[in-house]
Order: sequence, then structure tokens, then C-alpha cells
Amino acid sequence: MPDTYTTFRDKLKQAAATASTQRPLWMIHTVNGGLAVYLPGADETAVNEASNSLRSAELVSPWIERVEGLETDSLLGKEVKRLLDDSDDSDVRFGIAHLDKLNWFFRGQKYELPNKTPIVCFYSFKGGVGRTTTAALTALSLARIGQRVAVLDFDFEAPGLATLFSEDSEETSGVLDFIQPRLQNLPPLDIHDYYFRIQKSSLTGTQGGEVFVFPAAKMEGAEADYLDLLSRVYLAVNTKRTARMDLLLETIEHELKPDIILIDSRTGFNDIAGLLLGRYSQHAVMFFLGSPQNMFGLEATLPHFRAQDVSLTMVHSPVPSLAELAKEARDVFLDRSWEAFSKHVYPYLGGNIPDLNDATAPHYPIEISWTEDAILLTPLRLEALLNSVRSSYSALADRLSILTLKQQSSQANIPLTKDLNANEALNALSDIVGGKVVGDSVGEFSSPEKLKQNFFPLKDYKFIFTPRTFLVLGGKGSGKSALSAALTASGDFYKGLREYCGGTDQQEGGWHFYQGMAAGTGFPDKQAFRALNDATPASIETYWLLLLIRRLVDSRPDLNGSLHEKLHPILDAPFSQLPTIANDSQIGAIGMEWLHGQDLILTKTKEQVFMVYDYLDSEVPSDGGLRGRVVGALLSLWHGLTERFTSLRAKIFLRQDIFDREVGDGITDKAKLKNFAVNLEWTYEQLLNLVWKRWIARSENVQKAFFPDFKESLDCRFVSQFGPIPVLTEEQSAQVLNQLFGPRMGANNQAKPINWVKIHLSDANGRLAPRAILTLFSKVAALQREADATLPIKSSHLDQAGAEVSTTSASDLREEYPELVPFLEKLKDLKRFPRAEKEVREALETASSTLHVGAAIQRLQDIGVFFPYKTATKKGEQRLHIPDVYLYGLGLERTGPGAQKAVVKRKR
Repeated sequence: MPDTYTTFRDKLKQAAATASTQRPLWMIHTVNGGLAVYLPGADETAVNEASNSLRSAELVSPWIERVEGLETDSLLGKEVKRLLDDSDDSDVRFGIAHLDKLNWFFRGQKYELPNKTPIVCFYSFKGGVGRTTTAALTALSLARIGQRVAVLDFDFEAPGLATLFSEDSEETSGVLDFIQPRLQNLPPLDIHDYYFRIQKSSLTGTQGGEVFVFPAAKMEGAEADYLDLLSRVYLAVNTKRTARMDLLLETIEHELKPDIILIDSRTGFNDIAGLLLGRYSQHAVMFFLGSPQNMFGLEATLPHFRAQDVSLTMVHSPVPSLAELAKEARDVFLDRSWEAFSKHVYPYLGGNIPDLNDATAPHYPIEISWTEDAILLTPLRLEALLNSVRSSYSALADRLSILTLKQQSSQANIPLTKDLNANEALNALSDIVGGKVVGDSVGEFSSPEKLKQNFFPLKDYKFIFTPRTFLVLGGKGSGKSALSAALTASGDFYKGLREYCGGTDQQEGGWHFYQGMAAGTGFPDKQAFRALNDATPASIETYWLLLLIRRLVDSRPDLNGSLHEKLHPILDAPFSQLPTIANDSQIGAIGMEWLHGQDLILTKTKEQVFMVYDYLDSEVPSDGGLRGRVVGALLSLWHGLTERFTSLRAKIFLRQDIFDREVGDGITDKAKLKNFAVNLEWTYEQLLNLVWKRWIARSENVQKAFFPDFKESLDCRFVSQFGPIPVLTEEQSAQVLNQLFGPRMGANNQAKPINWVKIHLSDANGRLAPRAILTLFSKVAALQREADATLPIKSSHLDQAGAEVSTTSASDLREEYPELVPFLEKLKDLKRFPRAEKEVREALETASSTLHVGAAIQRLQDIGVFFPYKTATKKGEQRLHIPDVYLYGLGLERTGPGAQKAVVKRKR
């Protein structure tokens, strides 16, 4: 098989390295096809030795033109360094002196307009992807949000941008006419002769935006020989004629004062595209169809954009209309785009490689669907197309509009009310945890005032007032303790909750919530529960029955007088003695009979009494399977009582994993408990409102500054027990987040805060927990306050806080699923994810002798730690990945092609 140029170059480089001991050694493939070999800093002796060695090498010798020493700070030295492959940090390096397409390898100083108006290039490697149409519709979309837009047609070989806007565009001079070489004594050019203006409100909207369209050239009239005009323009970077381009752009900026300049570039590798992307553009909109042939261009061009510090927005266009083909094209696009960015861009950004499906990442595209309306597009059809597929172009316009804000400081303070400064807002936000950690009920919910500050009622909590629902399941940090604390707190907090959920207190005698199990004095501790180690399921159930009677009498002392004499000893007996009392074969029946009598009385007085059980995860020891048996007996008891009684009920708050993994013994039919159970889950919208509620509860001035129309224009409920309860939509919360973090953040400045938070805090099943989001906002506010106490908050602090949340989440994971800990620890050997499932299986094979690796992987998928990532089409392997909320906390990193190289240690 013959060598390709690349493989031959690598062999040549290796042969030179073997022949010569001189280091460093730089080889340049000259325009004549030979090799110029340079030895930086070498003296004459070293040069001669290296020359003799190289000229004796069989593969190298025929190609050598010269071997010379080199001063790296000389003009020649700087030029040679410019030609070297900047992805190679070895001591024997190779470079190429290019004969053509020079603008693609230009490494000169980036051009910037005097007033820093952003320049955006619309580029595609192949034609037929809707680039010109998108440039036109994006210009109009920007105008509709109030932007002044100049749009220039640089697709000189196939001009047509202007004809989309106006049928009379051929009469207007354009870009080629302006940049033609001119004699010095000709009168100055008038920029107003080279564009036409679009101000039709049906196209540009009513926000004051307008579009200035610069055609490629004047196309009307026989005197305008377009081919002759085009052949007279030479736009190589090393000639003074490039200044004509500078003059054009500077004149546009000075005379028209646009907010942004859009340029429609020529397709493929050509000097015009190279010049626009290499020298003039700060941002490029890249168009590719998700096909292997089309995506080749991304791999070929991306290194040049990165080298020229051009930020990118990817566009997948046109997405096929058939769903099956659309999915196939989308998969190809994401795979190839992610791989190319992971190899050529992400390592240079200094951070971790983002997820394949991270919609906030630079590799993730805006999609534009194929539509018949775009085939024969005319000015008359332009408006209809803009309105019919507006969302795609609006999304692109929204992303580009952030570039216009770069004319201002990206860290400029947000205008706040006179009564509030950034430091006060950050102080209040950093305090939203309320305790030592989120979920610390002593710190967060120990008093009516703290409950009013920290508790957030959900409409979903109406299940509390469904008597037969006695089991409340949720993950660690899902808000179980918050709800149980609100129910059992003094001050009838349950009434506020019932009012908020849309109910009324229909029971004349009222509703009463008493603590059946909690942490602290008056309740058994771990040592007391260990006395049940040898007890039968029936004895443990009787134990809970005795505790119920004891807690009921403690809560309602008037019941003491009605107790059977055999029940009196349980009121004052040490908890360690209750297991012995529970072994009495008669005591259970006596207790049950007494409870039945109390239930009849409560029914007659129209009361509902609920015993609330919490802290079962922390107060009942898990060793030896004891917790599963003890909790199982409690559930079995209340399953029977709920079926038998009318007015004596329970609410048992239990971690989902304990119910799934440990509970079993002592329950006749565990499946039937699902009819009495409910799961605590939060939507993203609810979690954001939880943050806002705690924030404004700590500062009335925060409410005035960030939520000025809080009670009027935003949906806000007020319940006396809980204070103001914000119920902002996700869109409204996005506006608040934009005030906190700025409208864009993250790599390439493309991520919206509303998306970043959701993506980085969700598990593999898309679930978010209050603990995670409260910790994130508290940590990030504290970091910003310690740094400079200004707004918006820097995204680097959000990254740091996100890593801390990941550490906490991973710790919770180990606590909730101890049987998976050996597997989680073994994952560290893999270091980076995603990984092929085969690699994961091999790494975890020896992790545990009690749980099969296949079952462990399935379990990790079920609980949201693993998710199928993508099929690596070249190898046919299924890959597994781990979401950010766990990834870093497990001591892992995100990876991609080439990430294992030392490239991240080098500067661009």
C-alpha cells in the first residue's frame, strides 16, 4: 500500500530524528518540494555534524536542500516557527511552506474594527446547506430584536444574497466595486452607493432594527463585465491591497454604525474564505449536513479556526424531513462534531470535554430543517419563510446578539435599585442553605421563622391530605425532612400547606400531625434499635405498635387515663426494654384494641390524626440487614392499620433506595404498598422557585431589585405561614439567571445559564434534587463574594461550585448504595468517561464477589449514574457515560479523542 503524504512525512521526521542527535531540529517542506533543516541555537560545529548525519540517512538525504543554524528571534526564525505544526511539541518538528491557499495558514495579527463592531462569517465547506438563506433570515431576525445589521455578500463566484432581499438589487453597486484597485486622484468613495436598506416592518419588526444589504457587485448592464471585475481582485494577506477590505469595513462601521456585521462567505477552501475567517471574523457560523462526506470539512477546517481564535456556532442544515433520516443525520453530525471539537478545540480551552448531548457546548448545533419554501426563494417568499421556521433563525440570532454586548464590559455591574448592592445580593444568596448542609433540619427547619424562610410548598403536596397515602419516598436531598418538619411544626403549618394546595380544613375537629419517629430525645437511637437484632418480624411490628401508643399519649396526655393497665409500663420504660415487652404474646392484641377505640373516638369527633415518621435512614442501623427488617415491620404495621382504621393515619418518609434495596422481610406483599405510596420529585421550574423563595426571604431589597414586579406581573402566592411563594415560569427564571450570570457563559460563550444549571445538575435519568441546586447557588454566591462581590457572577465560579456539588452528590451516592461502592471506587481506574461498555465491564469485573458486574451496571443505569452514550460506529461498541453531577465527585474526568495527549499543557 503506497504512503500517503501524511505517512511519508511522519517516516521522514522519524528518520531525521534517528539520524541526528542535535535537538531541537526543525524541518520545513519548501515550495520546491525539498527540505530546509534548521537547528535553533546551534553553532557551526553542531550544524556540520547534523548535516553529515542527515545527508547519510537513506530516506532523508535525497530531500535536503540545506541545513542551517537559526536564531529563533530573527525574522527567519519567526517565520519558520510560524510554519511549524503547532499541535506537535516534540523536539523534532515538521512544517510546510505553502504555495497556495495562503490565507488559510495566515497567523498574523487579528483585525479589529476601531469601535469593535463584531464581524461574523457564514461559512460552509460544501454548497447546498442553506448558508446564504440563513445569513439573510438571521439578519432579519436580529433586526426584529432591535439590531442594526450590515450583511455583505462575499460569495463572489456565486453571488445571490442581495436578490433574496430585493428584486432591484442588481442596480446597486457592491463589495467588489468598492474594493477594486483605484487611482489615487479619484474622488473618495461614498459608502451609501454600495448598499440598500431594508426597513419594511413585516420583515424587520417594530423594535427599531434595520438591515443594510451589500451585494457582491452591480450586476445590471452590459458594461458590468462581472468576470473581468472578479479577476481584478486579489485578496492575499501579504499585499497592501488587503487595506481595501479594511477601508470597506471601517467605513461601514463609521457611517452606518451597525451593531453587527454578517458576511456570507464563499464555500470550501479558497483565499476569500481563508481571509475572512483568519483575519477579519471574530465568530463563524459553520454549516454542515450530517453526512460523512460533508462532515469531512469540519475536521479539515477546525484546526485553522482554533488557531485564529475564531469562536464558532455550528448549524446542522438542512435536516431531512423524514424522521428516520433526520435521526441518522443528527447522529452523524453530533458524533463527528464532538470528535473534531474534542481533538482540535476543547483541549485548548483548558477545561473538561463536554458531553456529546450537552446543548450548551460549542459542538452542539442549531438545527435548520429542510423546507420547500427555501428552494426558489424570492423577496416575496422571504417573509413567509421567516415566519414559518422562525424558531431556528431566532435561536441563531439570539446566540449572535451576545456578540454585540462585547462592546461593553462582560463583567459590568447590573443596574440594581439604590437600596441594594451586589454584595447584599450575594450575601443573601450564599445563606440560602440555612443550616450546615442542605437538609439539616436542625439548621433549616427548627423554628417557625426558619420554616417560613426555607420551606417551599409544592402543589404536588396535596397527597398529604389523602389519608390512605402513608408512604412518602424520595432520594437523599429530595425534601423529605423539610416536608415532615413543616407538618409537625407548631403554628399549624399544615393549614397553610392545605390552603396552598387548594383544599380547606373540612374536618370539624381538625387535622393533627404528631412525630412518630424523629432524631433526638424522646425517640429510640441506634443503640436502642440494635436490641431488636434477634427479634422476629412479629415482635418488631409489636415494638412499633408500642412506640405508636407511647408517642400518641405523649402528644395527647389526656389519653393516658384510658390506657389498659398493661400498657402503662411502656410510657416510661427505657427504649432498650421495649423489645422485651413486645415479646409478650398478649401486649400486641391489647394495644391494637386500645388504638381501635381511639380511632372510633377520633371518627366521632371528626378529627384526623397522622403520625409522622422520619430519620429512619439515619437513626435505624443498617448493619446486618436490621434497617430493612425494622422499616419493613413499620410499613407492615401501617399497611394493616390504614386498611382497618378511619381516622388514625401515618406519613412515613423513607429514602427510595432503602425501600427498594433493604425492605422485604416482614412485609406480606411489598407490591401492594405502591397503592399507598407517593414519590417526591421536583421539576426544574420548581427548584428554581425554591432558590428564589429562600433568596427573597433573606432580603426584601433582593425582591425589589431582581423581582421588581414580583407580586403584580409574576405569578406569586402569599400564604401567611410561608410568606411569598414565587411560581415563576422557567422563562421568567431565565431572566433572573441572566441578571446573576450574564446572558451567556461557558466555553465559547454560548451557554445560557438556564441550560447550564439544568444540564450539570441532572442525573442520567434527568432528575434534579433540591440539595444539589441549593448547594450550587449558595457556593457560587460565596465564591463570587470572596472574589470581588460584583455581578454578574463569573462562570468560572459556577464551574467550581458545580464540582463541589458533584463531590457532595457522589458522597450521597456512596451512602445510599453501599453495595455499589466497590464498583464506584473501581471506576477510578478508568480515569475518564465516556468509555466502551466492554472496557467498563472489564474494569469492574473484580470489584465485588457478591454482585455480578452485569447487575451492577444495570443498577447504576437504573439510579441515574450510567447512561448509554452513543454507538461508536467504527468499532460497533456501546459506550457508557456518567453525568457531571456525579462524574467529578467520583474522581473522574470527561474525555474525548486526543485528550490523553499533553496538548492541554501547551499554550496556543
